[in-house]
Amino acid sequence: MSMQSVASPVYSFTPPRRNSLTHIPGDEGWPLIGKTLEVLADPKGQVERQSKKYGLVYRSHLFGETSLVLLGPEANELVLFDQAKQFSSTLGWGRILGLLFPRGLMLLDFEEHRLHRRALSVAFKSGPMKSYLADLDTGIAARVAQWKAQPGPMLFYPAMKQLTLDLAATSFLAPVSAPRSTRSRAPLSTWWRLPSR
Repeated sequence: MSMQSVASPVYSFTPPRRNSLTHIPGDEGWPLIGKTLEVLADPKGQVERQSKKYGLVYRSHLFGETSLVLLGPEANELVLFDQAKQFSSTLGWGRILGLLFPRGLMLLDFEEHRLHRRALSVAFKSGPMKSYLADLDTGIAARVAQWKAQPGPMLFYPAMKQLTLDLAATSFLAPVSAPRSTRSRAPLSTWWRLPSR
């Protein structure tokens, strides 16, 4: 089966009207912002409070959309295994993660997801994972030593972001068989056009 034969179909999706889900217990909060501020302030606590009040399936309004929350092992199995192909990752996560990971594996649906997952699964077997771990240990130790040697304050977030991108480049883009001296030293962020805000 080729990648072209399972390319994502064009989905036409019309979100349900807010009042069409009122039979599901829940609280959508303030107009427009809903429960967004509560979730941003305390995500775990907000879910715990809502589930205690409404049960393991409840309705909410987050980030401009009405959403349904399904909690517990049975709900996770239903949604994540999705053998009936009733839940779309593209439609569920696309607005949030699509900007950061366009057509990322998590955003692909059904057969296209399975095909890409099979192609990537080789990289996540025991042998390659042990190799990545060794590279990560070496890379982190070297970078921490560089940080310690630099005088003055350090901006934590940009430093961690650069370290993460560089480690990803070392693990996934540099050929394992190539000697370290011939691997590209360019940071991953120079190869990707990261979205700017």
